[in-house]
Amino acid sequence: MPDRLSSKGRTVTVVLLVAILGSMAGTAGDGIAAQTFPDVPPAEDCDAQEVDLSEIELLLEFPVLYIPERPSQHADADPGNAQSGIEELVWTSVSCVNANQPLRWLSLFTEGYWLERFGPNYPDDFAAFRVAASREARPAGVEDQLEILAVDSAMLLEDGRWSTSVTTQNRETRFVDELVVVWDGETWLIDEFRAGEELAVVDGEA
Repeated sequence: MPDRLSSKGRTVTVVLLVAILGSMAGTAGDGIAAQTFPDVPPAEDCDAQEVDLSEIELLLEFPVLYIPERPSQHADADPGNAQSGIEELVWTSVSCVNANQPLRWLSLFTEGYWLERFGPNYPDDFAAFRVAASREARPAGVEDQLEILAVDSAMLLEDGRWSTSVTTQNRETRFVDELVVVWDGETWLIDEFRAGEELAVVDGEA
């Protein structure tokens, strides 16, 4: 899912996945009807603005500058709008994976995620990410592109964030991951990414 980028004919993880400790805050509310795709987000749909790595450097050097997100319920907590917004976020995220655009992909996450992802528990990951982002971007080949199979029912948490399960796959592996997303008043952002199951794709399923 979002933490996977492709390079030189194979799918790789550019930076190690973060294991977010603890359970989700709050209790899930009523679900929203799941929508299935399947579809492959094309590289040209990666239209997010590139993140400025100097902003992350400053945040890592002075974490006291971080002001935690204050999640608000999107569009007056209209479930339909939330679901469509979350699906658009997932679509853009996967399109940036297929485009091999790590700076655009990273802009779809909150500052809280940046701190957790590149903070003192993972001191080498930011340097590794910087190196990966400096390489020439070459979109993934057809055989390595991620396809979205499903974005499951989004669940509203008591803290105002939303949780959803996302299923993607490439030629060899199917991924079932959990996202916790937040509406920051202007856009949807990924606040937590929890890697889930990885299943081998059986011939005829790809």
